[in-house]
Amino acid sequence: MPLPETHLPTAVPLGGRYTLERELGRGAAATVYLGRDLREGRDVAVKILHADLHPHLADGRFLREIQLASRLAHPHILPVLDSGETGGQLWYTMPFVEGESFRARLERERQLPVDEVVAVARQVAEALAYAHRQGVVHRDVKPENILLAGGKALLADFGIAKPLDQRSTRITATGHMVGTPAYMSPEQIGGEAGLDGRSDQYGLACVVYEALAGEPPFGGPTPQAVLSRHLHQPAPAIRLARATVPEHLERALLRAMAKTPAERFPDMASFMAALAGDVAPTAEFPLGLRAVRRRWTWLLGAVVVGLGAWGLLRTRAAPAPAGDPLIVIAPMAHRDERLADLLRAEACLTVLYDALGPWPDLRLVNRMRVLDALQRGDRPVTVATASQFATRLGAAQFVWVDVASGLSRDSARIELLLYDTRDAEQPVFSQAAVVAVDPAALERGFRQLARLLVLHILRLPDTVNEAVLATPKLEAITAVADGWEALGEWDLPRARAAFGRATQVDPTYGMGLLWRAQVGAWLGEPVEQWRPYAIAARNLADQLGAPDGHAASALAALAVGDPATACTAYREQLRRDPNDVRGWLGLGDCLAQDDAVLRDAGGRWQFRASWHEAASAYGEAFRLAPSAHRAYRSMAAMRLARVMPVRGYVVRPGVGADSARFVAFPALASDTVAWSPRPVAALDEIAPAVVEAPARRAALVRHRARLAAIGSEWTGAFPRSADAWEARAELALDAGDGTAAATAVARAAALATAPGQRLRVVQLAVRQRLAAGDMAGAARLADSVVAAAGPAPSAEDARALAPLAMLTGQVHAAARLGRRAAADGGEVPQALLADAAALLAYAAAGVAPDSVRALDARVAAALEREVARDARPRWRAALLEQPAMFAFSATGPLAAHRRPEGWLLEAQAALVRGDSAGARRRVQEVLAVRRDDGLGPADVAGEIVLAEAEVLRAAGDLAGAEAHLTAWLDELDRVRPDLMTRVPSAAALWRAMVLQGAWHDARGDGSGATAWRRRANALLAKSDEAMQPVMDLLERPVR
Repeated sequence: MPLPETHLPTAVPLGGRYTLERELGRGAAATVYLGRDLREGRDVAVKILHADLHPHLADGRFLREIQLASRLAHPHILPVLDSGETGGQLWYTMPFVEGESFRARLERERQLPVDEVVAVARQVAEALAYAHRQGVVHRDVKPENILLAGGKALLADFGIAKPLDQRSTRITATGHMVGTPAYMSPEQIGGEAGLDGRSDQYGLACVVYEALAGEPPFGGPTPQAVLSRHLHQPAPAIRLARATVPEHLERALLRAMAKTPAERFPDMASFMAALAGDVAPTAEFPLGLRAVRRRWTWLLGAVVVGLGAWGLLRTRAAPAPAGDPLIVIAPMAHRDERLADLLRAEACLTVLYDALGPWPDLRLVNRMRVLDALQRGDRPVTVATASQFATRLGAAQFVWVDVASGLSRDSARIELLLYDTRDAEQPVFSQAAVVAVDPAALERGFRQLARLLVLHILRLPDTVNEAVLATPKLEAITAVADGWEALGEWDLPRARAAFGRATQVDPTYGMGLLWRAQVGAWLGEPVEQWRPYAIAARNLADQLGAPDGHAASALAALAVGDPATACTAYREQLRRDPNDVRGWLGLGDCLAQDDAVLRDAGGRWQFRASWHEAASAYGEAFRLAPSAHRAYRSMAAMRLARVMPVRGYVVRPGVGADSARFVAFPALASDTVAWSPRPVAALDEIAPAVVEAPARRAALVRHRARLAAIGSEWTGAFPRSADAWEARAELALDAGDGTAAATAVARAAALATAPGQRLRVVQLAVRQRLAAGDMAGAARLADSVVAAAGPAPSAEDARALAPLAMLTGQVHAAARLGRRAAADGGEVPQALLADAAALLAYAAAGVAPDSVRALDARVAAALEREVARDARPRWRAALLEQPAMFAFSATGPLAAHRRPEGWLLEAQAALVRGDSAGARRRVQEVLAVRRDDGLGPADVAGEIVLAEAEVLRAAGDLAGAEAHLTAWLDELDRVRPDLMTRVPSAAALWRAMVLQGAWHDARGDGSGATAWRRRANALLAKSDEAMQPVMDLLERPVR
């Protein structure tokens, strides 16, 4: 029933056809009524603008824009049906929709399901993408303008914001906001002309954030406060407010809410794809939670991202064809004739060409051709004629300069615009500068605009450090950008290759040199490989500026073996910026590498640097940058394992001022893990009872807890990252946490897609099943992945598959895979390494003794024949000693026993001589030292434990041999990770079980023998014919 007329603005039908029934809603700019279309006999929504806005719309612009919007026809756009002015009231009509606004939905339920939000966002994005293609920008995307009806979203109110924006200040004299503060883009707030669809993208991202988090991304007590935060505060990370939001969705929102339009998605279609996870993650904003913290800035003072500027990089467009001139600089247009004489076109063209001079790789139409065309009267006066001018000169793009008066008579506003000659309607780039009207200021202004143009061409953020452009070679700059993009994904090998290209293109380019050195250091390259880059970068510190120049000096100090100086530099870097991840990693590295031992005031030996502090520095780096889990295998693992060992065999070496050698074991003292150095005769000598075993065990427990916390932080920050779950699984297995390991392995397996990673996760899954005692499950998984690999896997895959094949008794397959994995050794022919790999496989299994002897002799002969004399001892030890140790019980002495080196070969050689007592004594001495130092069987490689037990058994100590093996098998839940990465370790597991079964049977323990045989059989159910003697042993009746 219609309301009384006193509640309605007019009783006269609007446009002669629309009566008003009742008010539906009221906003800052207009009121919406339910109306009746008398001509069509249908309900409509009528929107009447508030009267205090009319002065800003009185020139007819509003009606023209509404008419333009009425041409939009899209399934997700609520169309404008009609518009007009009646009795001084501006109005327009839309279909009346039975449903609710997205705002009403949010008020009813603060946080909406992710799938629902994405569905609504994609439909709105489709509508916006269509409108943008028609040249229409919405400018006021907000929940109130999104209607939900019939299972779909409709975007309303096209046409109102643009005329308001163009005729008003940001906040009008009447207090009305043009746009809605919670959803306005920084460029809209700044009143920039020429807003494009990326402003709508920003607004939609704010809407999506609010629907997921329950509140807008930027709040404040006043509209001015909200606008200020849009302009100055980094976009918040959605998963801090709601951890279950997928990682790809957070990445999409962070990029869409970038402060600069160029840093956002290029169009709504790209944003839609990213929202749905239909595109691979890019380098944009790679660090999930970093945006809520103060962004650390160590690539440059103002550019901020997780690990430097690469997070702000966009996917670079394909370059123009190599043979086409890229740019012509057309003369300029003056909108103030007063400036025409001062800023003559030819003079400014020359200044601009000079400003672009540092980059000769830019394909510019020769300036003399341009000046000659001007001299002949070919002078463009509009953008359209400038496009024709550029086309005639063979350019694909052209620069147009627009000059107008500044705010004062002695200033000018210079706008530089880049157009594509194929579509000169809208510029692809524009930047403006206001400068004083004097020659020096004008030259500075043109140089700054030229710099911004180059950054646009390279697709770099306009806040990038000047040092990035300190090379005339655009290819070098592009290579550095590629490196940063790779670092955004923590793909260190790819980053190293890119920075290496930059240094090849320009060996004097400081930014390329610095990052090539830094990535080399992170990857653990031999220092000789990255030292030259670090020193060269340090020598260019002035070119690099702060903080990169300081970082180069610190890195160079590390490279030349001066960790104390490096630590001083890194501490100063962190004092300036405590959120600098590069600084924390550098501090951890210099502390970890500092092996100097000094006497304290009390005369006690102390390390100069604290590994406890190093562990804390690494922990802080990974807390600030949880996306570093992607580099766990290439960077993080080696650092964490060094300063936070979880196994008792890790020692810390030290060197005194007089070159005296020291060694230390970890011990928990109060709340700190301490390393107290003690002199030793040589580093390979194990000092007995240096640290009490309980204190050492407590230190290892503390390390396991800290590593578990790091893994938990990674998966908490990136719950859908296979890399994070893989790292957490490995950390949990190292810590002996079976429950956490099982969960992490399952998540990693579900998320992994890359073949290499899937294979690594299988290795972890097999290890986890073994630790849980599920031998059959481990064997099934190993068998399946070896079978699926086919006959010709890559060398890398073969290296990973060989231990899995050996674990299940597929000895021939393990030998074949070992041969395939053999690489060219430089000093040693590949064929020789392939034979050595097969020898190791058969020797580790303890089977095929004739084949082992033949291969041993062949490898020994080839070493003498094909390897240089000075290299032979090293390669003889590497290729012959291990097979001799592991095959001894099956083959007797091999080549390495002729000149035994190392206590195990010596003990076996003693058995050959008939000195059983000497052999037993040698092994027992080593075991006693380990016990004194708190080392358990799980701290020793399984194949070594097995060989020791076999020596004890052969020397007559059956009880000692059995106890030794039992202790190792009982700690399988925390056995060393090389069980799944080394062929001998994999073989040692079932060999130990077979021996236990045989020994239990020999002393009449039938139940024990049966139990051990059952476990071995579970692993060896699909073993090959080489294993027949072992299987015969397992099938013998128990006594």
